Amino acid sequence: MPVVDLLQWISVARKTGTLIVRGEWKRRIFFEDGQVTLVASDHARERLGYYLVGWGYLSAAQLETLLAEQQERGQALGDLLIERDLVPKNELVRMLRVRAEDMIVNLILAGEGDFRFIDQTIPLRASVEVRFPVEQLLFEAARRADELRRLRDVVPSERHVPRLLDGSFAQRLSPQEREVLAFVDGQRSIEEVAFAARVAEFHVASLVFRGVETGAVALDPPAEAEPAPRTETGEWSDLLREAETCITFGDLLSAYSHLARVQRNCAQVGEAVRRAEAMQARIAALLDRALPESEDLLQLAVDFGELTKLRFSPEEAFIISRVDGRYTIAQTLSQFPGNRLLGRLIVHELLQQGILKLSSQKGLARTRS
Repeated sequence: MPVVDLLQWISVARKTGTLIVRGEWKRRIFFEDGQVTLVASDHARERLGYYLVGWGYLSAAQLETLLAEQQERGQALGDLLIERDLVPKNELVRMLRVRAEDMIVNLILAGEGDFRFIDQTIPLRASVEVRFPVEQLLFEAARRADELRRLRDVVPSERHVPRLLDGSFAQRLSPQEREVLAFVDGQRSIEEVAFAARVAEFHVASLVFRGVETGAVALDPPAEAEPAPRTETGEWSDLLREAETCITFGDLLSAYSHLARVQRNCAQVGEAVRRAEAMQARIAALLDRALPESEDLLQLAVDFGELTKLRFSPEEAFIISRVDGRYTIAQTLSQFPGNRLLGRLIVHELLQQGILKLSSQKGLARTRS
């Protein structure tokens, strides 16, 4: 099902839950009563911190400090921003909407992906509550996606640098567009102009496209920037923050994956390993509450034809292949060659996604009799 149709179905059915999209990046869209309340992404350019720094509300150093505090306190980033009076609430809501629109545009442009909706699963509420009607987001996102496909031949990327050639071009623009044009100085890239004007990159790209088409704006190629060096500490601390974010969103399997990378890649860094192990213990405790041991039997909840349309990791496929309705979770996982916590997390996610289900042995016995 195309992502647009899926989003419309969620809206019309007034669903509450989480849409997980796996493609080049993993993205999550959270819904309450069919409205978008939150988005999350593994893509660095789709994270809230990217917008906070880009729009000038935080420096990179301030963001690092705030993220570390968020991880320590287990508090939503938006709550910390409001609590510290770092971003006005109305601006934060606007930023969240721009971010949601940008992500949905990227989903539409990507076209392909593995989409799974987990019913009734949403993160803990934050004090900054937003609700965006899907129809409005889709209308704007579809419009942007169509326009971006058209203008990419002229505006190849957001890293290109626009340069104003004809000052009279401003006279043909709306007041809002003139405010954006004021940041076009021949030095800033399209991305940087969008940051300075605090608007979506699409609006700048569209404005530049019109300027180039009329000869009022020139577009210079991007300057080659040296990649920022990554320190070992930066790498594992980023992974721990990603894991914390995943725990907040209830995505325990992704959190485990980030922690496993820390343990695998930073085995010689004692602090990194200790913190990863402590977070794994938290995940195990959360899983014990969400999926307690029982004598219920594990069964497939979808037919084989439906399974063949879905993509699974090797570990997921192994567990699914062992499910025949005769064994409990513990019995099924006794055959799993990997870490037991990983196996339980996979079962938990497959249950959430409606691919597996649990059936009472008593009920099964009555059916057989």
